[in-house]
Amino acid sequence: MRVLICHYHEIALKGRNRGKFERLLAERLLQVAGNEYIRSVKRARGMILAELTPRGERHRDALARRLQYIYGAAYFAFAARAKLNIVAIARVAASLIAAEEGTTFRITARRAFKKFPYSSQEINEKVGARVVRKLGKKVQLTNPDIECNIEIHEKEALLYTAKIRGGGGLPVGSTGKGVVLLSGGIDSPVAAARMMRRGMEISAVHFHAVPHTSPASVEKARAICDILARAQGRLHLFLVPFVAIQRAIIASGAKEKFRVLLYRRMMLRIASAVAHRVGASALITGENLGQVASQTLENITVIANAVTMP
Repeated sequence: MRVLICHYHEIALKGRNRGKFERLLAERLLQVAGNEYIRSVKRARGMILAELTPRGERHRDALARRLQYIYGAAYFAFAARAKLNIVAIARVAASLIAAEEGTTFRITARRAFKKFPYSSQEINEKVGARVVRKLGKKVQLTNPDIECNIEIHEKEALLYTAKIRGGGGLPVGSTGKGVVLLSGGIDSPVAAARMMRRGMEISAVHFHAVPHTSPASVEKARAICDILARAQGRLHLFLVPFVAIQRAIIASGAKEKFRVLLYRRMMLRIASAVAHRVGASALITGENLGQVASQTLENITVIANAVTMP
């Protein structure tokens, strides 16, 4: 039975509050991966350890697809366990290497438990020599076909041959909450994803003109939220009908050239109210300076001045 290990990204640089980030990462791992794949999660020295369910063991590929969206993680690996002696470690290493395609390999050992009697280099040499004798494969330190990683911990060794890249950055929820004004374009989803990578938990607001326009924009907003939700487990989407507000602005006599600015200012005010409701402290617009004619610095400033929230 394999164990899932998760190594941090920026969390490793944190000081006294590192425990808070580790707890959030562990919670996100369990939330995103789901209890059908993971039985339990615990913090260990410098990493997160997750015990797999039988389904998680059988469907590691499906679980791996979920893991890549978890922010705060540098990488994951499905690791095999071995007792803390060279013979047992070499036996497991040989088993893992034999299951991989290729004729060359390298051993990369790292000691979290410094009292282990051998240095990392000595582990590499001793385990590598035993693998060569058992399998007949060749050691190649540069660009090998197979790399077997060995982590030495206080109670056991963990070995793996493949890494699953995580999302990097900080765990979602570690730096606060924000609300994204979700349009049908690419800029606002990208902005939301980047803020999530910086640890922000996201809710979304989408303004629509249904039934006067096609409901396609609403369905697209839902689809985008489904994708963004992969990183935080779930994501609240607020759908706001905007036709009445557009009509009121037109009826007020506003000049046509100013209407888009007025629409955007009202959207920000509504999004700000939503943010207060969900406990968020920032708005994410995805504004892209100069991308379209209305996105000038002056216009963006006028729109932003409609609210006090950053």
